[in-house]
Amino acid sequence: MPTDDEIQKVKDNLSKMQAFNDYLYDNGNSYITQAYFLLSETQTDRGKSVCFGMMQSAFYECSEAAFGPVGGFAATTFCGILNAWGGTPPPDMNSTFADLVGRFQAASRDMDEQLAVYHDDPATYWNTVFSYAGQTCTLGDLATVDFPKESDPLFMQMMLPCERGLDQYVWKDILTNGDFQLNEWLPETCMPADFDFNAWGNGFYPVHPSYWGTCYYHQDTGDCGDSTYWGLTQWNLATGSGMFSDGHISDDAANHLFSDLSPGTPNPKTSHNGQGLFTRDEVFTEWGIKVHKIYSQYATAPEKGKGWFRYMRAKAEGKYLLSQLEAEIGMDGIKELLVYAVKDNPDLRASLRTHPRETMEQILGVVVPDFMAFDFVMEAPRRYAVVLPWDDNGE
Repeated sequence: MPTDDEIQKVKDNLSKMQAFNDYLYDNGNSYITQAYFLLSETQTDRGKSVCFGMMQSAFYECSEAAFGPVGGFAATTFCGILNAWGGTPPPDMNSTFADLVGRFQAASRDMDEQLAVYHDDPATYWNTVFSYAGQTCTLGDLATVDFPKESDPLFMQMMLPCERGLDQYVWKDILTNGDFQLNEWLPETCMPADFDFNAWGNGFYPVHPSYWGTCYYHQDTGDCGDSTYWGLTQWNLATGSGMFSDGHISDDAANHLFSDLSPGTPNPKTSHNGQGLFTRDEVFTEWGIKVHKIYSQYATAPEKGKGWFRYMRAKAEGKYLLSQLEAEIGMDGIKELLVYAVKDNPDLRASLRTHPRETMEQILGVVVPDFMAFDFVMEAPRRYAVVLPWDDNGE
């Protein structure tokens, strides 16, 4: 039988674990609402099962070696309780909630109630076994550790990775089970032999944060028309695509999601104290999000009426317009400026093909109307562009 001191020790730890659970709930809600706000396109509701995975992903972060035995016991106890619910969850978790926030509230409340049952009579449950991820402990083992109270620095040291783990689960669940896809933009762009892929990514991703690139090296075979080059393919995380839209998730969502620019280069706009959630490579190669291949050029689609409105507002404000530059140097002059600008700049060269209007405005310093179309085709070994002149007679 446990001693009175051991029973009191377990009670104290259970009370502090309840406070830990409550803190995670109070702050965890913001991560759920933020994910749904930033990924407002999704309509998918995953049901109650997501709550178990979300809370287990959070609490399991307590098991980091840096937190010692107290972290291991806490993670196994929290996750073991959740694991035991798998077959017969508490009744309110079977209810239909309006959204994930409601289910998370119910799961957190049920966790508090379960801890309260153990707190009320630790001796009865002293040998209750909790198991998760190959680790086991008993309720009585909590008499051997000191769970931190909120005023203890260790409390927040354990909480921060738990919050990140919760955030990671929510985002991965929404993106892999929702209304999202990976757009693969084809054909590839042929870049010169001295192309620096990482430098390109570090310049490209801050402007287009939903994107990811793959690159391969092609050595000149000596065949007629062949040469040495890098083949660059761009992908982006999106809700769809169209002739005039890449369907990308919002810049804020992408910067919250991706922890890096090029591999090994931290994303300066990422979350969680600069740790971010996931690398680009992980999201684009390991999650199994469906891929949609696109073989056409595209530009940003204007909203209804917004294309003309943007142009007329720029004109009224006296901004420098593409038409004014054309009157000064002609369209051939504009083409020469564009070719010169991208000649030694692979970032702009790739961006001009996939984001023509925005990149033209960046290069030329003018407002380019949304209702004008520009097609940029990269010539490469065995790939040539032929421009057909306009015939007013339609012949």
